[in-house]
Amino acid sequence: MAGGKGRRMKLSVEKPLIEINEIKMIEYVIRALSVSSKIDRIFVAISPNSPETENWLANVENNDHINITRVINTSGNTYISDMVEAVIDSNTKGPILIIMADLPMVTSMMINKIIDRYEKVPQSALSVYNLISSYFNYGLNPELVFNNYNQLIVPIGINIVNADIIDVEQDDYNYILEDHELVINVNTQQDLEVCINIMKKV
Repeated sequence: MAGGKGRRMKLSVEKPLIEINEIKMIEYVIRALSVSSKIDRIFVAISPNSPETENWLANVENNDHINITRVINTSGNTYISDMVEAVIDSNTKGPILIIMADLPMVTSMMINKIIDRYEKVPQSALSVYNLISSYFNYGLNPELVFNNYNQLIVPIGINIVNADIIDVEQDDYNYILEDHELVINVNTQQDLEVCINIMKKV
C-alpha cells in the first residue's frame, strides 16, 4: 500500500520515496517481498495522493531488486477503502498479504514467519503487532495502541486477509512480534530518525 499522503512527515518528498542508506522505503519492502519464498505476486496500490511514487514505479521495471506484478490505482479516500479496491482489482483468490510501504525494517524472514503463523490459525485474517514496550525502549510513543489481554500492542501495518470475502468483516488473529523483531511504521520525523539509527547498526 503506497497511496497515503504522509502529512505528518512534513517533507517535500512522498513518504514511500524517503531514502534510508540511499534506498527508498518502498524499495526495502518490495525487496523483502521479492525474496520471500511465500510470496508469488506483488501488487503496489497507489492513489492520486502519490503521483511521484507512481512515476518512480513506472521507471524501475528493469531493476533487479524490484519485481512487481502490477501497479493498481485506487481512489485515495481512506486506507481501508483503498485496500479493498486494491484486493478486488488484483483479482486474487484466497489469502493475500497487505503491507504498508513505510516499513523499511521488514525482512523476508519476518514475512515468511508471519505467513507460517497464518497458515496454522483458524481465523480468516491476521494482523501483526509489536508490544508497546518495544517502542518505549527507543523513546517512541505510538498514537494507535490496543489492549490485548492486558498487553498493550501497536499495529505495524501488516495484515493477511481472505480475498474471497474482502467485503465482509473477518475473524482476526492478533500476531504479536517478539521484542527483537521491532518493525517501525515510519509516520513522523522521530520514527524516521530512530529507524535510521537502528538500521545503521544492522
